[in-house]
Amino acid sequence: MILKCGGRVEGSIIKNPTNFVLGLALALVFALDIMTTQIALSTGLGYEANPIMRTVVDNPLLSILVKGIGLCLIIILIKFIKIKWVSHIALSLVIGITLGAVINNLLVII
Repeated sequence: MILKCGGRVEGSIIKNPTNFVLGLALALVFALDIMTTQIALSTGLGYEANPIMRTVVDNPLLSILVKGIGLCLIIILIKFIKIKWVSHIALSLVIGITLGAVINNLLVII
């Protein structure tokens, strides 16, 4: 990274810092979803409501793999959206939906 006079960053690897931060937030929320889902299932109080994930949540490694592939696909798809604000909204929606699942899991655990 090279700083020019006036504070501009030239040659930065991160082309869109907002999408980078949102991508990190999405990864964190996905990780929290996996952890809280495993805890809720292990207590016997909860069940997996997502029919797609229902078949893989019994195996934590498989669950991580599926969520990881989903995360990569989302980030790749977002990369192709040329209008920045659309990609920001799309990532924010996925984060919000996943955060809702985390909150639901926490309510089941508590």
